[in-house]
Amino acid sequence: MHPQPFDTCLITVIDDRTTASARRHAVSVLSQIGDPIAVPTLLQALLNDPDLGVRRLAARALHHIGNPTAIQGLIKAFEKEKDRQIQTWIGASFASMGAVAAIPILLTFLSNDNVNGRRQAAATLGYIASPSAAAALQRALQNDPDWEVRRNAARALGHMGDRASLPWLDQALRTDPVALVRSQAAYAIGSIRYTSGLAHALLSDPCSKVRGSAAHAIWNLESPVALGALEKALFQEKDVHVRCQILYGIEILGGVSQISLLIQVLGKDEDWRVRKSAVGALAQLRHPVAHDALTHILMYDADHGVRSRAASALGVLGETTSLMVLVQAALRDTHDHVRNMAIEAISTIGGLPIVNTVAQVLLRSQETLMRDRAAQILGEVGDPAALSPLLQALRADAHWQVRRTVAQALGKMGGPAALSPLLQALRADVHWQVRQTALQSLDLTELTRVLDVLTQVLQEDTHWQVRRVAAQLLGVLGEPAAIESLIHALLEDRNWQVREHAARALGMIADKAALDPLLIVLADKEMIWDIHVSAVWALGQIAHPAALQTLLAMLADEELIREVRVSAVQSVGRIANAAALQTLEAILLTDLDAEVRISAAQAIGAIKQPAALQTLEKILLTDPDAEVRASVAFAMGLIADQRAIASLTPALRDTHVSVRVAALIAIQECSLVPLDVIKKYNNRTTIEALIECVEEQQWSPILIQQGMDTLRHINHPLARQAVTRW
Repeated sequence: MHPQPFDTCLITVIDDRTTASARRHAVSVLSQIGDPIAVPTLLQALLNDPDLGVRRLAARALHHIGNPTAIQGLIKAFEKEKDRQIQTWIGASFASMGAVAAIPILLTFLSNDNVNGRRQAAATLGYIASPSAAAALQRALQNDPDWEVRRNAARALGHMGDRASLPWLDQALRTDPVALVRSQAAYAIGSIRYTSGLAHALLSDPCSKVRGSAAHAIWNLESPVALGALEKALFQEKDVHVRCQILYGIEILGGVSQISLLIQVLGKDEDWRVRKSAVGALAQLRHPVAHDALTHILMYDADHGVRSRAASALGVLGETTSLMVLVQAALRDTHDHVRNMAIEAISTIGGLPIVNTVAQVLLRSQETLMRDRAAQILGEVGDPAALSPLLQALRADAHWQVRRTVAQALGKMGGPAALSPLLQALRADVHWQVRQTALQSLDLTELTRVLDVLTQVLQEDTHWQVRRVAAQLLGVLGEPAAIESLIHALLEDRNWQVREHAARALGMIADKAALDPLLIVLADKEMIWDIHVSAVWALGQIAHPAALQTLLAMLADEELIREVRVSAVQSVGRIANAAALQTLEAILLTDLDAEVRISAAQAIGAIKQPAALQTLEKILLTDPDAEVRASVAFAMGLIADQRAIASLTPALRDTHVSVRVAALIAIQECSLVPLDVIKKYNNRTTIEALIECVEEQQWSPILIQQGMDTLRHINHPLARQAVTRW
């Protein structure tokens, strides 16, 4: 006997009237499959199922499938159903399928006493957009007592785009008492591309929302009359948002003739949002005439947002005559964003003159802040011509802050020409922050030139923060040639943070030559524990048998600091040697710290030895900490032995969701692994627990899906029956 196709089984579930939750699941899956074979069953569910949730899902599923054979059934359901959500899905189906056959019933609904039906009918008729419905929609717009029906009718007439509807839309725009209806009428008139009513609304409507909608609709008209209406309304309008809408329309429709108008707005309007919109419109016009107004705004406008937009607009214009004003803004504006936008505009325009101008500020200004900002500009511009003044400033500027910014600029420019001065600053600058920045700005791809300098800095620099960064970078480079210097720093440096990062760098290089020095550090009980944590981490990276022995010996010390203990357990897990299993199990069973137990569970999972299952099962059932139990379940999944499934099954009913998730995933991992002794495993118990959890909806939708996926991977009749039932 051949099994039924999956979608046929789902249809059977719906027809058999099982639990409502099972029918909902079946309908949802059929919607995702999208097979037209399900249409008759879904229509029956939509028409007759007693559960509202099933009917809603069926309506949505039919919309997603989109098969025209469903239209007649959908018409019957639209007549019968009172639920607004279902009516909306049916209406969407009519619209997507162009269901002209539905128009008569929709017209009937448009004139009956059911207000929800009238609202949905008006909306749906607009999406179908058949001229045969225009007259009924016009009457609804004019006479329906419900404002939502009138709004939907206006929207529908706009979708149809028939100029014959303009008198009704124009009347609604002028006389309807509800602003939302007038607003929708304005949009509809705009889509039909008619100016007169919109211009009247823009100038005369008492509601700012309607005036804004009229301004928005006028953008689409692209006619001199439309532009004239926007210009006329601009200085009359009191609402800030409407003025911004008008300016955006001018930006879209306008030309050079509107520049003087926009400049006038910049000079007169008191609201920064309006001035910012005017600047945007000027930028869009991209005409040199706008240059003077934009530079004036950049220099003098009180609002930093307007000045920022002006700086950006000048970059768009690309006029070299803007450079001096942009430089002044980049140097002297009080707001970071304005300075950054000015620098970006300078970078866009570029050119040798600007480099020379900024370089003069860098080399000659008496103000430290100006020199600092000049260095920043040169770094952002990235012109090779800036290299010479930057090098001069790096050698000679009296203030460390300027030299630090110069080092950053050279790092951004990159290349061999910038590397030598950075190395020189690293060796010779008297201020540690300059040396640190030079170090961080080095191009690490120049390995042969950088490595020797980094090791020298690590050994000789007088400031610990510079030495710490050097240790970090040597770890990033990962070169064994750095090991000797790092070992020296680990054992001899007078600052504990340098020693800590030297240990971590040795772990990143992961060479066994570092093993003995790390063991020496760990043997020093007086050493600060941060260094021990990094040294233990490094041992885990090196993964040598001697490292494992040391780590296990440390874990036997009951007085070991918690942070070091956690790091040691994690390192044992990275080494993943079965010899550690007994120690890790003891820690999991007895350690009082939950984080240590979590790390032990993770380490056991990494070792992947079935011998640990008994201990893991005990902890899974008894540990008071949910995160520990979840970690144990994940570990059992990593071991991936089917014998663990029976132990994981009770965790499916754990009080904490994270444990249930972990158990579910672990069962899925274990069920994928074949095992000869399958008869000894109580498969039915686990499957029944999974089915119970899914059908009773104890989990979130994501977990329900995970449960279904898990059962699909379990080769058992109960699992197959459950999957087909859903």
